[in-house]
Amino acid sequence: MPLTTALELATLTSWNWLRDYRGRNKTVFIEAAKIVYQSLAHYGLGPPSGPNALEQSLVAALMVLNVFKILCQRKPHANPLLYPVFALALAHYILDNE
Repeated sequence: MPLTTALELATLTSWNWLRDYRGRNKTVFIEAAKIVYQSLAHYGLGPPSGPNALEQSLVAALMVLNVFKILCQRKPHANPLLYPVFALALAHYILDNE
């Protein structure tokens, strides 16, 4: 069952996050997801049971990732209160598509 909702997909599209993701930043975001997975597998009680188990950790990792911060700052009309919304939508998109 996909994690990305229609609203999240619309948000990613309208704020050009999909273009940003598919551009030069895709590998950085995928590497962040791999690190989160490996960290949870190593320091947790075994590999994460599924995408839902990775969701919040990946959101937290995206929020501190420099590339994510720079891309947020390049969206001057986006209120900083939207950054967690972007991170959650992007996390769902990454977990669904990679």
